[in-house]
Amino acid sequence: MYHPSAQADAPERVAAVRRTALLDTPPEEAFDRLTRMAARLLGAPIAFVSLVTGDRQFFKSATGLPEPWASRRDTPLGYSFCRHVVEARAALVVEDARRHALLRVSPAVRELGWVAYAGVPLVTRQGHVVGTLSVVDPMPRLWSERDVALLHDLAASAVAEIELRSLRAEGRREVPPATDVFDEAGIAMAIVSSDGRWVRVNGALCELLGVPAGALIGRPAEESTHPADRTADVEALRLLRAGECDTYTGEKRCIRRAGDHVWVLSTVTAVRDADRRLRHLVVGYQDVSDRRQADRELRESEERYRLAASAAGVVVRDWDLTSDRILWGEGFVTAAWWYERIHPEDRERVVARFQDAIVRGERSGEEEYRFRRDDGSWARILDRVSITTDPAGQPLRLLGTMTEVGSEATYRSLVDNLCEVVFRTDAAGRWELLNPAWEELTGFAPAESVGTPFLDYVHPDDRPGNAEEFQRLLAGEEMSSRSEVRYLTHEGGYRWVEVRARPTLDDHNAAVGISGTLTDISERRAAEEAHKMEAVGRLAGGIAHDFNNLLTGVLTYCDLVLQEVREGDPIRPDLEQIRHAGQRAAGLTRQLLAFSRRQVLQPRVLSLNTTVTELDGMLRRLVPPDVMLETELDPALWYVLADSGQIEQVLVNLVVNARDAMPQGGRITVSTANRHDKAAAYVTLVVADTGQGMDLETQARIFEPFFTTKEPGRGTGLGLSTVYGIVEQSGGHIAVETAPGRGARFTIHLPRYEGPSVPLNRSDRRTLPGGTETLLLVEDETAVRSSARRLLERYGYAVLEARHGADALRIVDEDEREVDLVLTDLAMPEMGGRELVEHLRSRRPAIRVLYMSGYTEKAITIDGLMPPRTGFVEKPFTAEQLLRRLRELLDED
Repeated sequence: MYHPSAQADAPERVAAVRRTALLDTPPEEAFDRLTRMAARLLGAPIAFVSLVTGDRQFFKSATGLPEPWASRRDTPLGYSFCRHVVEARAALVVEDARRHALLRVSPAVRELGWVAYAGVPLVTRQGHVVGTLSVVDPMPRLWSERDVALLHDLAASAVAEIELRSLRAEGRREVPPATDVFDEAGIAMAIVSSDGRWVRVNGALCELLGVPAGALIGRPAEESTHPADRTADVEALRLLRAGECDTYTGEKRCIRRAGDHVWVLSTVTAVRDADRRLRHLVVGYQDVSDRRQADRELRESEERYRLAASAAGVVVRDWDLTSDRILWGEGFVTAAWWYERIHPEDRERVVARFQDAIVRGERSGEEEYRFRRDDGSWARILDRVSITTDPAGQPLRLLGTMTEVGSEATYRSLVDNLCEVVFRTDAAGRWELLNPAWEELTGFAPAESVGTPFLDYVHPDDRPGNAEEFQRLLAGEEMSSRSEVRYLTHEGGYRWVEVRARPTLDDHNAAVGISGTLTDISERRAAEEAHKMEAVGRLAGGIAHDFNNLLTGVLTYCDLVLQEVREGDPIRPDLEQIRHAGQRAAGLTRQLLAFSRRQVLQPRVLSLNTTVTELDGMLRRLVPPDVMLETELDPALWYVLADSGQIEQVLVNLVVNARDAMPQGGRITVSTANRHDKAAAYVTLVVADTGQGMDLETQARIFEPFFTTKEPGRGTGLGLSTVYGIVEQSGGHIAVETAPGRGARFTIHLPRYEGPSVPLNRSDRRTLPGGTETLLLVEDETAVRSSARRLLERYGYAVLEARHGADALRIVDEDEREVDLVLTDLAMPEMGGRELVEHLRSRRPAIRVLYMSGYTEKAITIDGLMPPRTGFVEKPFTAEQLLRRLRELLDED
């Protein structure tokens, strides 16, 4: 932004440039080192140190500057971006000069291809801006705060070099020692030992702190830092000692001898020996109290103006033409953002009109055009602008007010109609103002809440942090804050809320409370949680897939060996232990797949009453004698379409969970019922207990994978997440009602099945079935393919063996035998199982297929049912499971 003294001190500034005795001088390594470092650190192809006079810009050092400018080493001011830095006495950061209101017409854009620019001023001890340290990129880019901070640090080094040359030019025969420059520097500087004690301080530092040098030397440097800011200093010192960084910059408060404090910009640089060990630290302090006070007053002024404009239904646009940034509402946007929001049919006219006004030096103007709202709709707005200039007539800012033409919103109060909660508190933290949205968010009426402490409505776990934030705002340590906390509701739950707050100031700029908005973000948080669970689910499913391939080989080979070993053989118990361990591992992978909702369900028409009755004996064995298990089954219960094995797993997990919640005994009730709602009919399965219950925090996490409240060794944390995955994949949903000391009630809703009943075929389980058909076995895992082939051949089948889908098609084409069934894995290299089946069924539509996989999301159709003549066996499978599933599919009509 333009500095008022820029024109007044122009002759003195140019004289200061000439006193450097650097104009038209050869390159020097000290400056070249700085430009090379700037280019390398910021990743920019061009970097330079320039001196700016009244009519030209001289490059004292340049890296990457094209010809002929590299040889000439100067340029007219018409090409110069740097003159704006010098005139404004502030950094200039440009993302794309082609869209910058002032720079787009510069010859440097057309002839040199300069697009992105970042430059900082070189300011001498006397306060004169003699030039800039700048970087340029021919491509648009976003400059970070770190980039600008690095430029400022390098610029300080450039100024030190310039002042050394100035001292030499004033007639000194020798450059004064560094110690003299250190003592004479107008910037507060010090040397601090590696253990954090003052070793040497200059006069400017003593003046800043109001303490003589003798009272500082040998004392811990942290004593001069405000207690609230010492933590950041300690962390920075740790990083510097560890060699993780060589410089640190940040703002903090220093304590004066008088007892007050001063805000400073602190720059700490590590000096190391040849072995990279820390020798000492060089510290520089720059007093920024006036700037912080000015920033605070500016923000307060802008906030009052913004609130007034908001109440009138007006959008304010403050366009800083120098930096090409636009203050829009509470944040900043680029000119490109504003351009893109203008309707395409209006854009060229509007941009040309405002650009013409800037070039002509007009003071005001207005345009009517269409502007895109956040929801994508178009509003017709009237844009009135006022253009401010510097004393030389150069345009600086474009202040505009955008009013929707014909909108009733311009003439009505917005606060009561906002969906966000608007609030104000007093200095004690009691509500003073709440709009009607408060009741919609929390269920509490604004009238009953006003006068009560706002912390009473914050979740207990979030109160300490919220209270600290409130005190920082009141103390003026922060001018705004943004946080996410939980607010309690009238029903006993909570909602996630984004809090934006600022201090409320009186006429004397004293904080008398805070004001701001509360925005309900519960749905966004829930979506983030769902995304996290989905990501974990994908990971779990992927692990299960690879692990199941290994387990399939282990279990199948184990079955083959057991069939060869007689009863009573000493090795048989060891083999059975291996088989048992493999089955336990398979159970864990099934839980992972259930949580991730990537198993194939094999639904059957069933009655939940039958499921509960058949499991009754086992469930009673699961609970101790001091726990009573009761069932309440609706005799007219509807049927559901579900996987009976998975529903059994759900019921067992819920009963075990209820049992563990009642270490002192109690009652578990399992009940079924029919339920209607407006959209559909459901069958419910309820498991209720009289146990410990859960608080809000636990209730919010119970379905997360690996979350458990049990002590180590008592649970994996997969039980309820498995239940959740099975129910969701079955087309249902689960709800929980609980409170501390009041037990828990889990209710599962499954859609009612209204089609014809399908009887289950029950095969003779006394013998393992075999056959004489020809099978095509397709599996990329060698251990699985080999063990499965041996098993199938042992039970009479003729087996054609393939490593993947492409191999299988070749075998089918070359072998003359008729294939009765394809037994194939899903995920394979070159060609997967599903693609293979599509090729085969294009030739033989009636061919039977049995998929086998441990990761089966792609094997099922959208409605969860298998196509005709298609089956599935889940890895890892036993010999019995594979043989019976094959026989069922081959014997199917």
